[in-house]
Amino acid sequence: MRRPAAARAINSRRAPGLLFLPALSSGLLLLAQSRPIVLPALTTARAAHQLTVEESRRAYPVRLRAVVTFYDAYADPKHPALFVSDSTGSIFVALSAPAIPLKTGQFIEVTGVSGPGDFAPIVDHADARVIAESHLPATAPAVSLTQLLTGKEDGQWVEVEGVVHAVVGSGKNIVLKLALSDGEIAAATVGDDRGNYEPLVDARIRLRGNAAPLYTHKRQMTGWHLLFPGTETVNVEEPAPVRPFASPVIHFDSLLSYSPNSAFRHRVQVRGATTFFWPGRMLCLQDGSQGLCAQTDKISPVRPGEMADVIGFPSVGDFSPTLTDADYKASGGTQPVPPLVVTAAQAFSGDHDAELVEIQGQLLGEELAAADPTIILSAGKFVFRVVGYNHSLARSFLNIGEGSTIKVTGICLVRAAAREDIGRYGFPVPESFRILVGSPADVAVVQKSSWWTAAHTLRVLAAALLIIFLTAGALFLQLQRGVRTALELRRSREITRRALEQMEHQAHHDSLTGLANRLLFEKSLGGALAQAERTGRQVGLLYMDLDRFKIVNDTLGHAAGDWVLRQAAERFTSVSPQHGILARLGGDEFALMLPGIAGRAQAEVTGQRLIDVLSAPFEIDGSPWHCPASVGLSVFPEDALSAAALQRNADAALYRAKRTCSGQVATFDRSMSGEGERDVLIGKA
Repeated sequence: MRRPAAARAINSRRAPGLLFLPALSSGLLLLAQSRPIVLPALTTARAAHQLTVEESRRAYPVRLRAVVTFYDAYADPKHPALFVSDSTGSIFVALSAPAIPLKTGQFIEVTGVSGPGDFAPIVDHADARVIAESHLPATAPAVSLTQLLTGKEDGQWVEVEGVVHAVVGSGKNIVLKLALSDGEIAAATVGDDRGNYEPLVDARIRLRGNAAPLYTHKRQMTGWHLLFPGTETVNVEEPAPVRPFASPVIHFDSLLSYSPNSAFRHRVQVRGATTFFWPGRMLCLQDGSQGLCAQTDKISPVRPGEMADVIGFPSVGDFSPTLTDADYKASGGTQPVPPLVVTAAQAFSGDHDAELVEIQGQLLGEELAAADPTIILSAGKFVFRVVGYNHSLARSFLNIGEGSTIKVTGICLVRAAAREDIGRYGFPVPESFRILVGSPADVAVVQKSSWWTAAHTLRVLAAALLIIFLTAGALFLQLQRGVRTALELRRSREITRRALEQMEHQAHHDSLTGLANRLLFEKSLGGALAQAERTGRQVGLLYMDLDRFKIVNDTLGHAAGDWVLRQAAERFTSVSPQHGILARLGGDEFALMLPGIAGRAQAEVTGQRLIDVLSAPFEIDGSPWHCPASVGLSVFPEDALSAAALQRNADAALYRAKRTCSGQVATFDRSMSGEGERDVLIGKA
């Protein structure tokens, strides 16, 4: 039916409006979608820190007014370490500009954005402005190591109570090693005056600072440490003894004995005859029939048999109690300790842990991958290691044929099995033992093995096969036309020469890195010293190792560790002089000999290049891993007149570098060795 004209007119007027409504709705939706979302500003440390990691990536604007609780402009020249606290909590601030002149206790304004940080949310791309001088928070919640390991205290201003075990200088920082009631933790501050903190060793203190995590590149926590502003946040609850060595001497069997109501353990003093000394690592004593090995970073020499007083903190060892962070001094007199002759079964029993023993075994071979010179012996059903701290032992190990019966005199160290293997009565169950030896005189050959060892047999068979091959080739060639005889014989000689060169190369070079091995290096060192005596020139010896290699090896596996060693070898080669001889001595330890140098300064420049070339991280699976180098230097003839003494002194300098000379070459001086002029006389002889 046809509609009236009026109706058609009305519809005609409405049609444009009705068509416009859907278009208007779509336009409003697109406008809403294109308009940026405005994130709310975060104005407290708690609000910024309690974001999830995913939420923090949205870059919320952050505006805080807070007090500086820790500031280290030297942590990274481009990214100083800054923690701030307000009434709600604390947070780490990543400044956009380096080296802003800030001081702890200042009241500042921080503007930036939220960021995920390396472990927990932080204030990122921040600027800071000083508002006024203020003061540090006077109080902080007390926490334990167990609470810190939950992760919730990240960055917070906290207080811990513990006993100071050691004070260590590390670059621009001073680190206190603190023993809490439930574990150990390190506390670091900015400064170079260790004298302010040395009197705190063995004191019970309360310390306030910011809790900072240790973590992997995957943002997984591996531990904690504290960053504190200085002495103003250290309160001494129980001072350390003024005269530490005046404390009463206790017997070895009293260590870690039952003591009711004891929350913290202080240093104790023991006395005994010296049986073994590893500079910078270990000192072993014997009191009657019982032995004790203490961990120490001191290098002042102690002679075998010399009576010594040792003070240290009782701790659980691998099998028996031990002392950590120990100090020692000679107590006067000598009391030589004869070694106890034991069988492998007796050594394994644990009854002679930390004692001086004499034991026999058959040499199975050398453990080339070990960090220290190590050989493996067998005795009956037992297989055990003999470890020497002195690298001159490596040469004596090489001179012993496999299969020889040898007698070693050293310290028996037993390792307990895992805790789940401990018997139901709580006694430790031995898992293995090793013997520590200190000089080549501690290793004696009882019976040389037959020349026909497995290695020699293979070489003879290889030579025989080579002879057979050459003979067969010669007979075959004789059947050919005479004109080809000379050419084929020449080719056979070339094959033989290359085979012999390959065998020679394999015997004197490291299979992993291609560098010279210990055998070739020590042969070359002896020749270089002899030539230097004739020419009046000097020889520099640099020992290097990778400080964080064990972390890479344990975290990523041996394949990644081998890759890092090859890369380190290439970097060292790139900065080594052409006339130098670079070698891998074993594990992550390298050496560089510089023959014919003009003086110590020339060797120090080369050593610094070795440090610099390893400062850049290694890229492993797309993540950076730092393995900086420590370098120790000794120079012939200023420091020693023999190859063995020169190596020993370079090794002592390397230990000094690992403890106190971060980023610098540690050069040998007489304070590192008690042998002094005696070493020189021995070397001269």
